Amino acid sequence: MQFRSISPKRHELKKYIQYILFNYSDNPSHKSSFTSFPNNNISLCIVKGKQVIKKNELNSYQEKATITSYLTGLYLQPNSFEVEGVLDEICIEFTVAGYYRFFPFPVKQFMLNDDIINEAFGKNTFYFFEKIFEESDFNTRCNHIEDFLLSVLTKRNNVSFIEQVVSGIDAYKLTDVNDITGYFNCSYKKLYRAFKTYYDVSPKEYLQLLRFRKSLLEINTHPDKNLTEISYDCGYYDQSHFIKDFRQFAKTSPKMLQKEIQDVDGNVLITVN
Repeated sequence: MQFRSISPKRHELKKYIQYILFNYSDNPSHKSSFTSFPNNNISLCIVKGKQVIKKNELNSYQEKATITSYLTGLYLQPNSFEVEGVLDEICIEFTVAGYYRFFPFPVKQFMLNDDIINEAFGKNTFYFFEKIFEESDFNTRCNHIEDFLLSVLTKRNNVSFIEQVVSGIDAYKLTDVNDITGYFNCSYKKLYRAFKTYYDVSPKEYLQLLRFRKSLLEINTHPDKNLTEISYDCGYYDQSHFIKDFRQFAKTSPKMLQKEIQDVDGNVLITVN
């Protein structure tokens, strides 16, 4: 099983796209599973010749003689995928604020819909990705996908309230719901309604997700750093608070996950079995 992630080269896309991920196996007898962890991005995945079937905590790829697609939003627990045989999957990872520059509908935590790419971008999108899958070089694929994304990018001067909020959280390091309502001079009810409508999570869950993701990057990039240091650096009250929150999102302890985590080109953190 091969994983490759490529960051966008076009300056106009860097605010909206984190990276493009390729999950690939050309071995018919291949069998494995991989797990991704909650992240502050929204993923559009396009799969050649297979369809993702969700069963409780496990997702599997089943044969289907066409291209299929699905969206993963801001999920709050690990996502595990079981793979058998060949796999050719492209995942475009949108920033939270950038998602609505491309999609006309709200995102849920997991949206399975074979026709989601045509629904979002028009009926010719299916044929575009058919051509993309004929190209074997990932960099060439990425260049064509960037051209396509630029062609469907919604250019507008006005920025929605929710885009202002999620961008402001990053820009001004807002770590508390009261900080957000104070900075944007809005009620908690308005803030809560916006997050639930557009991202299917509460403001508190979103902030917890950001903190978890920061801690996950820390344990991966600084393996010698002790948990107490990571706790305070990532905004937790103490080590026990950190471990409790981490288990909520990862379903395992920081130390256990640190032993198993794999880094894909500095963009993606997964475990593979």
